[in-house]
Amino acid sequence: MEGTMPTEKTKAEYRRLAAHFYEKRLGGEPPSPKRITDALTACAGEYRPAYWRRLRNALELDQREKGYKDAAERIKGTINPMTTDQHGPLDKGLRGAVPPKQRRAKSISQEDQAKLWKAAKALDDRDETCAAILLAMRLGVRPAEMPGLKVDQERGVVHVTGAKRTGERGADRELTLPDDPRRREAIAVSAKKLARVGPEGVRRIQSRLDRLSRKLWPRRQARPSLYTFRHQMGAELKAMRLDRRAIAYIMGHQSTQSVEVYGDRRKSKGGIGIKITGQEAGRFQGRENHTAAPEGMPESRLPPSLRGAGKTPQTPVQQGQDRPQQPSAPLKAPKGPSGPGM
Repeated sequence: MEGTMPTEKTKAEYRRLAAHFYEKRLGGEPPSPKRITDALTACAGEYRPAYWRRLRNALELDQREKGYKDAAERIKGTINPMTTDQHGPLDKGLRGAVPPKQRRAKSISQEDQAKLWKAAKALDDRDETCAAILLAMRLGVRPAEMPGLKVDQERGVVHVTGAKRTGERGADRELTLPDDPRRREAIAVSAKKLARVGPEGVRRIQSRLDRLSRKLWPRRQARPSLYTFRHQMGAELKAMRLDRRAIAYIMGHQSTQSVEVYGDRRKSKGGIGIKITGQEAGRFQGRENHTAAPEGMPESRLPPSLRGAGKTPQTPVQQGQDRPQQPSAPLKAPKGPSGPGM
């Protein structure tokens, strides 16, 4: 396996991934070295290169742990025929067709939301899949943050560990849940289910939802994903005319400039799945922009994300200080599909 040694949690995820591969790809045949590498090579065109490498690492670990060193070395030496040949990496123009990166829908209608939920409930792995949809819809968290959610039902809060803490983006935050005990319970149960499957399980859920969306909306270029609900949360928060710092805190950004990436207030459906306390802006510990504009460069030549860098953005709240930073009445949860805790 390339890079650093995997953690025990990653090893457990790799074992589950390898077991699923044997069941799905070998058709009940014993996992001999040749069968494994042949099946691994044959499925390369179905996956993005990064996921294929993860699959290879999982199979190598599984065989090595079972004492089959030669099989592990053979798997380790298997190359992706879509991106590499015996001479090394292929030029982009010579590479085989790999699945394109999914184009994310930036909003989701009530009708599509209900349709996706109904289809997800019909899946074999519906419990974990529906749990991920619920967490994305109610909390707007990143998929990678879901396995680490800590829910305190008594206090009515959920602690989110930022998924991108090692980079310059992503931040920890504490979100307040609605007073409704059923909604709190649904979020707590869903968080436990995602904690059990771990990061690898969430990636499988994302792939499963991608396939499901392709089946439901085959003609669309941009289909719903877990990130769609994060964009929808951004739209709802912007429509509430909250301070940019409050939005950045809720979304887990290190910079208020990232607020521009998520959501269009015109796509708001009129509610969110958390409770606004009015303390969110004060809890924000980040900065106003990711980076400043290069010295001497005209603003017109900058990408949109850097225009106005170094200036304090004027949000609707800042321009009208007499406006409250939160609604005077409790927010309604988004209208969504029926079901326990929904």
